[in-house]
Amino acid sequence: MRLFHRTVAAAAFLCIFSLFTLAQAVPAQAREDFQAYWDNGVRFKSENLSVSFGGRAQFDTMWGWGNRDFEVNVNGGPFIDGTEFRRLRLFNAGEINKKVAWKVEIDFAGGKAAISSAYMRFRDVAAGTDITIGNQKEPLQLDEMTSANYITFMERSLMSTFYPGYSVGALLTNNKLLDDKLSLAAGIFRPGEGRGAASGPGATEDGDYAITLRATLAPILEDKGEQVVHLGVGYRFHEDPACGGSGSVADPANTIVFPTTPSGAITARECRYRARAGTHATGTYALNTLDFDADSIQQLGFELAAQMGIVSVQGEYMLVFVSNDRQFNAALNNTGEPRFHAWYVQASVFATGEFRPYSGGKFGRVKPGNGLGKDGFGAIEVAFRVDSVNLTDRAEGVAGGNETNYTLGVNWYLTPNARIMTNYVLATFDELALAPGLKEGHLQVVQSRFQVDF
Repeated sequence: MRLFHRTVAAAAFLCIFSLFTLAQAVPAQAREDFQAYWDNGVRFKSENLSVSFGGRAQFDTMWGWGNRDFEVNVNGGPFIDGTEFRRLRLFNAGEINKKVAWKVEIDFAGGKAAISSAYMRFRDVAAGTDITIGNQKEPLQLDEMTSANYITFMERSLMSTFYPGYSVGALLTNNKLLDDKLSLAAGIFRPGEGRGAASGPGATEDGDYAITLRATLAPILEDKGEQVVHLGVGYRFHEDPACGGSGSVADPANTIVFPTTPSGAITARECRYRARAGTHATGTYALNTLDFDADSIQQLGFELAAQMGIVSVQGEYMLVFVSNDRQFNAALNNTGEPRFHAWYVQASVFATGEFRPYSGGKFGRVKPGNGLGKDGFGAIEVAFRVDSVNLTDRAEGVAGGNETNYTLGVNWYLTPNARIMTNYVLATFDELALAPGLKEGHLQVVQSRFQVDF
């Protein structure tokens, strides 16, 4: 009931916000010219203003089973089947005079209301460059830049272990270069303030800034991406990171100070990376670096994708470099400067003749040639992926473990706005910090998603 009340309140807020904007922005003589229509969502449009309302619901079911060593040492018992609303969101977006745009989106998954997107965008400020200010996704990784409504598998690859998520900041983008084949993005962010934690508990400390850059090139781009070759590179520098560890105190000079015992041993650290065990519908994190020291973190990623009609292939590789002014010293509980990496390769084919639309350095909404109905069945896509992450660097005092997953997926696109997904995942693990006695482990998962977005 509490979730229902929050949903109603959020919907009311979005409606009132849009109506206020509409009333203020549209001249009186133009209000009679408003048009209401459906374009993969509810749209209202006049000469000076466009407003849209929408949302998404992604309901997941999961059945899993692992070998005995994994269930005992990592999961603490038999693996429990699960269900969840992976995403449950409402949004309002609009544009005034084709120059100023906005979006506000709230996620109710997990029974809590959290801000996903909340930003204002100034279009074509100079030479086709847009400026976006507010809570938004940082421009890094092809799989992350592609909306969760359109990704090929239920969950993104293990490379998302290193993705920062939503952050508050300012972003410059230009997707119109070289006849829409070249896209550039650069932003500065406060990562810890994503989803609305602007101050007080949960906010960032002094410092904690990130600079994120991404460039993509499509040397071949025809028919909205039916024929495309995509190349991309991304870089991120995160200073004084606060990225999920047990916490620390930063001084005004932005030098991280870790609480210590009288012997000098560190008792609290700043950062941690974790990876789930092949599915989101469980709280089990198989991989965990535990807390490690970090004065800064750099990430370098490479992207490659190609599509030839019904066949699509895609892959990425990312390196993570941790810097700090301490050397690994087990006696003092200090970690050094570990290096991590992750990668994935995937391929998919449409049995019914469709393709994945591409624009601006990312993939978009699949539109079945014949949607489910009297004369149509929808679209069928079959896909396979191998992805891996390494969170172990023993020479620098970190042993988070290694994970490699093999995923087979079948997607049924009933309409452009509805699809049913089924994935089989074989997740394999070794060198787990949380289970040092476990040399190797594996988990098998069968999961399905029922998705509607508008």
